[in-house]
Amino acid sequence: MTLLSVLFVSCGKEEKQVDNSTKSVFETISERHCFKINFADSSYYEGLNWEPYSEIKMHILWPEMLLGKTPEPLQKEILAMAFSDTVSNVASGIRSVLSTPIFYDDIEGVSQTEVDSIPQDFSSYLFIDVAPVHMDSKVISYEVNSSSYVMSAAHGMYSSQYTSYDLEKGKVIELSDLFVDKNKLLPIIKGQIEEQYGTKDNCIDYDKIEVSDNFYIDGNVLVFCYNPYDIACYAQGIVKAEVPFFNLLGANNITSYGQQLLSLSE
Repeated sequence: MTLLSVLFVSCGKEEKQVDNSTKSVFETISERHCFKINFADSSYYEGLNWEPYSEIKMHILWPEMLLGKTPEPLQKEILAMAFSDTVSNVASGIRSVLSTPIFYDDIEGVSQTEVDSIPQDFSSYLFIDVAPVHMDSKVISYEVNSSSYVMSAAHGMYSSQYTSYDLEKGKVIELSDLFVDKNKLLPIIKGQIEEQYGTKDNCIDYDKIEVSDNFYIDGNVLVFCYNPYDIACYAQGIVKAEVPFFNLLGANNITSYGQQLLSLSE
């Protein structure tokens, strides 16, 4: 879906001026590719019941324009999270993913052949989904979610990376922008995780919890994200500490910029 401001033109009359300061444009990019994996050594998959195929799907809601401006810092951050920090645009990022057999590029003599479909219910896969999870008049927050599975593995793997962007100042928001000392957030985060998940009937290792730089702003909440194995077992899934802004008050730790952005005062 592409969101566009509409320009109306009257025949024989002067074009009306459009206020681009409220205009946001998102481009939808969807890709799906299937490959047959070819090994020089045919014994690599000997004894398995499935032929080696892989599926790659990408769905990206790309921010072309936000409130009349091209959000280049946000675009760069999204590319780094979805592909790598050396990728300059979405097209080159997609090419980099499709250029070599996923999971098998370190095997000598391996190649891949693109096919129309996979003639079985089982294959390796890589799915990448990029979309905003929150947007208001000040901030837009993006998630890059990836999930993958390599044939013969015990289970797949998934993770989510987040970033928040200041729409007015045109900058990616870091914890150091919001707080004088991010380490002072640790007891608040631990307390929030304990409140949300409890201390029993889960596999969260509270001694492993650190202040995560993988965070985002969601309305009046600061969300800290811990992917599988960061602080808990795979079965626990992604752990999120959803800290209300008012819980951040009282430690004289919020920067002047943070107070303005989060509408807080100490």
